[in-house]
Amino acid sequence: MENPVRRLAPFLLLIQLLVISSGCAVFRQTEPPDVSLVNLQLEDLTLFEQRYRVTLRIQNPNAFALPIDRVHYEIHLEGDLLAQGNSVSPFTVPAHGDARFDVVVTSSLMRTARHAARLLEQGRTQLRYEMKGYADIDRSFAGRVHFEDSGEIPLAALQGPR
Repeated sequence: MENPVRRLAPFLLLIQLLVISSGCAVFRQTEPPDVSLVNLQLEDLTLFEQRYRVTLRIQNPNAFALPIDRVHYEIHLEGDLLAQGNSVSPFTVPAHGDARFDVVVTSSLMRTARHAARLLEQGRTQLRYEMKGYADIDRSFAGRVHFEDSGEIPLAALQGPR
């Protein structure tokens, strides 16, 4: 009679190889990072468009560094799409730390002027923003993680340097 352990040996070997090849990610839980809008600054203004420097922060709640392949985002001001884009190159967010990166986005002057005029008529000094997107984290960690952030930006931030 054949030993039952011998019959299971190929199956057990396969399981061991799968666990080893998947690395340590199998054994640790990855918490999603928190992505927030830090700054929005007018860089350039022309007749038809304006360019803004947008600073985003990614906070890592994990006890290990997160290798970010890219971040895709959309930023809406007062419900209208202001900008969308991707981070330019991969980066790593340290364990229990954060990383900031800047992107330059372009917007239509006409659309923004309509909003600004309406807000000034209402006496408002803040713009409501929503940001959503996803971060592609090295596949051995978590894959794609979605995020959302919202808040208000002072209207003065859109007026640029004085």
